[in-house]
Amino acid sequence: MYPDWVLKSGNIPKDFEVLNNGIFVWKEGVWNKGVWEYGLWLKGEWVNGYWKNGIWYFGDWNGGIWENGYFNFGHWKNGLWKNGFWGVHEVYGGGTFENGTWLDGLWSSGKFYNSVWKDGIWLDGIFKKSLWENGKWYRGSFCENSQWNNGIWYRGTFEDSVFKNGTWKNGIWISGIWENGNWEIGYILDDNKIGNYRENWEWKTITYYSNDKRKYFEGKFVKSPLNPKEYFKNN
Repeated sequence: MYPDWVLKSGNIPKDFEVLNNGIFVWKEGVWNKGVWEYGLWLKGEWVNGYWKNGIWYFGDWNGGIWENGYFNFGHWKNGLWKNGFWGVHEVYGGGTFENGTWLDGLWSSGKFYNSVWKDGIWLDGIFKKSLWENGKWYRGSFCENSQWNNGIWYRGTFEDSVFKNGTWKNGIWISGIWENGNWEIGYILDDNKIGNYRENWEWKTITYYSNDKRKYFEGKFVKSPLNPKEYFKNN
């Protein structure tokens, strides 16, 4: 028999199991409303409701509020993420987080798309067409018209996006717009693009690299009225 909180929600699974330790396992079905207290979600469609805690493996999340727990694989299509762990499973990893708002938590792997990231820790994955408010970024791809407002960037690739403010520790800058912040060290790919996003910045120290016909610059910079394109032409 279902736990009381499942009965109270009014949702009826197509298949389920209650383990010997009392853990409820949702194997298949549609969840439309109500509060999910705790359990294991293996397959199905989440339409709406409030998820308190538990472990998610497969299926579509279409709306509602996620309070805490582990989301290991699936497609997040809408909703509010308050806290928890995304994509930490060694085999399944993360899925796609789309059209949602992430308040806090640990992101391990997967694709973050067309959504808002408020705070948290990002370990790896793809961040596309989304807004980053704050947090710590360790590696991955930040790309396709995304915007970084603040936080600490440790390493990864930055492409076709805007860096508003924050601390850049290391990584590869492919293209985009840098507005402000503290750059410690890193690489710039394709010096021909320097004029597009390095206006009014001067490189303090420069080291030239050549690898597979790609050009990298490494160093630190300080704000300056000097146009970087002219700087590289004359030095």
